[in-house]
Amino acid sequence: MNFHKPTFVIVFLMSLGIFALSSCEDNCSVTRYELQSISLAPRILNVEDLDALTWNDDLELPVNNLAVRIGMNKFFSNINNDDECFPKFEIGNKVKNIRLLSNQGFVSSHPAGEDLFTICAFTFDARNFIEKEDFVESFINDSNFNRYFFVFNQNPELQATHRLVMYVDFEDGSTIESNPIEVLITPIDTSNPQPD
Repeated sequence: MNFHKPTFVIVFLMSLGIFALSSCEDNCSVTRYELQSISLAPRILNVEDLDALTWNDDLELPVNNLAVRIGMNKFFSNINNDDECFPKFEIGNKVKNIRLLSNQGFVSSHPAGEDLFTICAFTFDARNFIEKEDFVESFINDSNFNRYFFVFNQNPELQATHRLVMYVDFEDGSTIESNPIEVLITPIDTSNPQPD
């Protein structure tokens, strides 16, 4: 049998690396946590820093300037500090649904009391957006993220001060709710389109 030393060494090292990584994944423990509370805070949408500018109703900014921060207080019961393992996070009591309710109607399909998260997108950086289902599975149930934002992706029919409350429904039947926030939501003026 004729081995080419450099080829054999490269193949051997790659195989050893793959074996080490796969065996590490099997032996890595999951970091468990519980979602204890949530909070909401309105912000002005700012691509540089979503948390930098506090929302001000007096400015009567249109809805496309509103980003609401969701603060998630997660209690970690065990933390995996193994530097050789890729961190894996898992919630103990899984979230099955989140809802955002308002005392005001938003659009005809979403009167007062309807879940507004169905017309929202979620982001951590104001550049990449995901839908509600992905947010629940990837960022509430399986990550160490404790702060995220949502934006409305529809224009409201009327200007109104909305009292918004977020509800989190868990698999065990329990529910937690956020602090209420009051936000003046103004439609985008579409009557005078701007030239391209």
